[in-house]
Amino acid sequence: MASGMLPQDLVVQFLSMLPVISLLRFRCVCKTWCELIDSPSFIAKHLDHATFNKNECILLKRFIEQRSKNVLSFVSEETLEVIPEDIDVPFFRYKPVQLLGTCNGIICLAYKGDIVLCNPATREFKALPPCINDYLPDLMHSELGLGFGLDGKSNDYKVVRIFDIYYEGPLDDYCPVAVKADIYNLSTDSWRKLDNVPNVLFEYCFQPLLNGAFHWGVLHEKEDPYMSILSFHLSSEVFEEIPYPDIYSYPDDKSKSVGVLNNEYLSLILYMDSHADKYFDIWVMKEYGVKESWTKQFTVGPVLGINSPLSVGKYNEILLQGDNGRLFFCDIDTNKIRDLEVHMAPTTLQVVVMYIGSLVSMKRLIKVD
Repeated sequence: MASGMLPQDLVVQFLSMLPVISLLRFRCVCKTWCELIDSPSFIAKHLDHATFNKNECILLKRFIEQRSKNVLSFVSEETLEVIPEDIDVPFFRYKPVQLLGTCNGIICLAYKGDIVLCNPATREFKALPPCINDYLPDLMHSELGLGFGLDGKSNDYKVVRIFDIYYEGPLDDYCPVAVKADIYNLSTDSWRKLDNVPNVLFEYCFQPLLNGAFHWGVLHEKEDPYMSILSFHLSSEVFEEIPYPDIYSYPDDKSKSVGVLNNEYLSLILYMDSHADKYFDIWVMKEYGVKESWTKQFTVGPVLGINSPLSVGKYNEILLQGDNGRLFFCDIDTNKIRDLEVHMAPTTLQVVVMYIGSLVSMKRLIKVD
């Protein structure tokens, strides 16, 4: 079909409804289509259409131990069937990487201090520059919390990295010095330091993004230790504290994971990690930031052979990682569990529930002086 046979706006409308893989092929049809598909206005229109029509799937990061590599896999949200063709991650060979999240088709992967942005649909990868490291040579650091998302106010993609500075004592004991944080802006392709970072211990969680803020479960080590959720707002770049439900605000033997339920509510999943048959209690904060609005909404279980929760979804569902490295889907309303027959090295699976393929390019978002 030649664009000269149809009005330009109709061609644009038709192309904006197609998946990325088709558009990448259609770039080769003619120079006009290539310029159109590469234009910022069309990329934004295509993304708006995909977002409005909820062209979403479940994105998995898994580590294939036999081949010593990380791969990205996709599962249909409607059928829960695996979509053919995995994507190999060319970075981080032999290392199970961390999947930080997704935004507008871009995902963020990390291993220790190395961080990479990736658009799986276009196969574009961008390694971030080294993080700031101007501390004394005898001091060491380790990551505590990471997050990736879009600052809606500045329309800039950001990565926040929280880490502790420490040294080893004479008996190789851990001697903490301080908790620090850096933030990366894609527009400038550079890192800068953040101030006023709370001195807390970070618990395992999904680093969910809600209301323009990341969220981590943390432990406050004081004379009277307590637990809460630490949020970081991408626009204001300010840390804030959100309280846990009273019953779970003090350290105990339950594992806790912070998530976002139904793409709307901050949630907390609690379970006994040491038990073979696990129960998962899901609490929901009905009014964001209001402690009194925490409500115990669901209980899942008992379930056998489950290692940990991976993510909560937007339709009252929870994705679980099995002890044997398999992925399970659980309908919270019915307590029914389904094996999705996805395999990986145990404890290396990570999930993003709402991934949308896009044409967004990291290289074009960097502003050259």
